[in-house]
Amino acid sequence: MELKVSHDTVSINEVIFEGSAEQPVDLDINLPDYCPDISRILKCRLMPAVSVRQITGDRLQVEGKTQVSILYVDDTNRRVQCMEQSLPFSQSFALQGAPEDAAVFSSTVIDYVNCRASSPRRLGVHGSFTVGVKVRGRTDCQVVTQAEGAGMQLLRHAAPVSSVIGMAERQFSMNEMLELGQSKPAAATLVRSSTTILISDYKAIANKVIVKGDIQIATLYQCEDSDDMEKMEHSLPFSQIIDLDGVTDESFCDIRCDTVSSDIQVRADGAGENRLLSADLRLCIQVTAYQSSEISLISDAFSTEVEIEADCNEIRAEQMLKRMRIDGTYKNTFELPSGDITAICDLWCDAGVVSCVAADGKLLVKAPVNVSVLALDGDGCPTYFERVAEIEYEEELPEGITLALCEPTLCITGCSFSFAQSQSMEVKIEYRLEGCVFVPFQENAICDLRLCEDQPIVRVSGAALVIYYADTGERLWDIARKYCTSVNAIKEENELSEDVVPARGMMMIPSI
Repeated sequence: MELKVSHDTVSINEVIFEGSAEQPVDLDINLPDYCPDISRILKCRLMPAVSVRQITGDRLQVEGKTQVSILYVDDTNRRVQCMEQSLPFSQSFALQGAPEDAAVFSSTVIDYVNCRASSPRRLGVHGSFTVGVKVRGRTDCQVVTQAEGAGMQLLRHAAPVSSVIGMAERQFSMNEMLELGQSKPAAATLVRSSTTILISDYKAIANKVIVKGDIQIATLYQCEDSDDMEKMEHSLPFSQIIDLDGVTDESFCDIRCDTVSSDIQVRADGAGENRLLSADLRLCIQVTAYQSSEISLISDAFSTEVEIEADCNEIRAEQMLKRMRIDGTYKNTFELPSGDITAICDLWCDAGVVSCVAADGKLLVKAPVNVSVLALDGDGCPTYFERVAEIEYEEELPEGITLALCEPTLCITGCSFSFAQSQSMEVKIEYRLEGCVFVPFQENAICDLRLCEDQPIVRVSGAALVIYYADTGERLWDIARKYCTSVNAIKEENELSEDVVPARGMMMIPSI
C-alpha cells in the first residue's frame, strides 16, 4: 500500500514579539541666562519621539529623544515663558531568534511627570514614559498540499491572507523660514509650537512608494510690544519616495509619520524686526507594505482503507478588510475652573492611547484626549488648566465577521473653543483616525501524513448503502468521515451540489 504525499512551504506573517519598557526621566535644570526668573510653573510636558528602530540578530534597539517643555510665568513681567531641553533615551529588547522581513512598530505613552522649582532659576523634573514595541515577522511552515493512495480523503480550506512584503523607513529634513504676516505684531519669544503630519495620498509602484502630505505647524508667541500672545498656523506640503523591494501597484500600505525633532525659533527679517520663524524639522515616514494572496491548507484527512497518523500545526494569519481613514469632529462643553477666567489665550490637544475592539458586529474605537488651556484670570495673570475628552467612533462590520483587529492612530487636526455660558466653554476638536483593519483567523493544517497499515478500517456496516437521517446544515465531510466514504459519493448518490445538508431528512450513504 503506497501513499504519495506532497509538501509545500507556506509563509505567513504574525506578531513574533510584543513588549514594553519604562523609561525614567530625571532632570535638574538651571535656566539659561536669557530666560527670566520663575514666578510660577504652569505646565511641564514630556514629548518622546522614536528615531531608530533597528533589529540586529536577536536584539531590537529603539532610540530617540524626549523633549521636556516647561511653561512658566516670569517673575518680572508676569508673561508666559517656555524653556525646553532634550534628553536622549535608548531601550533594547531581546527577541526569540532573528526574524526575517520584520516590521517594527513602536509607541510611547506618558506615565507621569512632576516639575518643581527649587529656586527662581532651578527646576527639578521627574517622570517616566513607556516605550512599547510590536514586531511582525515572516514564519515559514511546511504543510501537506496533496496525498494520493489508500483511499485518502482530504478536507481543503482556502484561506485569504495579507502578508507583509516588507517595511521601510525614511527620515528627511525640512528647513523653512515662516513669515508672521503684516497683520501680525512682531514676536518677542515663542511660547508653544506643535507639528501635525497628514498623509494626503500615496502610490505604490515597482519597488517604490511615493508619499504626499502636509505638515501643519501651530505656534503661539509672546508679542514684542505688549503682554498679548498671538497664534499662527502654517502648512508645508511634502513629497517623498521610499524604496521598498517587492512593492507593486497591487500592494497596499500602512503609512505612519512621526516628528523626530522640531526646532522653531523667532528670527529677525531684513528690516531687523522679529517677524520670521525658522522651522528646522526632522520627520520619519514608516511604510509597511502588504500583499493579498490565498493559501491552500488541508485541515483534516482520513483513509477509507486504513487508519492514519497526522501531524498538525496551527496556522495563524490575517486578511486585510479595509484601510480606515475617518475625518471627524468632537464637541463637548466643559466647566471652567472656579474663579474668573477673562480670556483664553491658547488651547491645544494631546491624544492618548487609542483602543479598538470588535463587539456585537461593530468596530469600536475609543481615544482619550487631554485638552490643555492657557488662559488669563480675573487679575490678568496667566493660568493653566486641563480637561479630558474621549473621542468615540464605531462602524458596522460586514455580515459574518465577528472579530477584527486594528491599531489606528489618532491625529488632532484642529481645535477651537467658544464661551457657551457663564463659567463654561464649548470645545470643538477635529481629528483623523487612520489604520488598517484586519480579520484574523487560525486553522489547523496537516504538515505530515503516515499510514498505519496494520490497522485496517472496520466499517460500521457491510451494506452497499446505509440510510442516514441528517440535520439541516450538517457537513457532508463529517458524515463521510463517519462512514468511511467520500463527499463526492454522497453528493452523487443524493443529487446534492453543496457541502452541507440543505434540509433535514433521510440520506443514502454509499460505500466505496
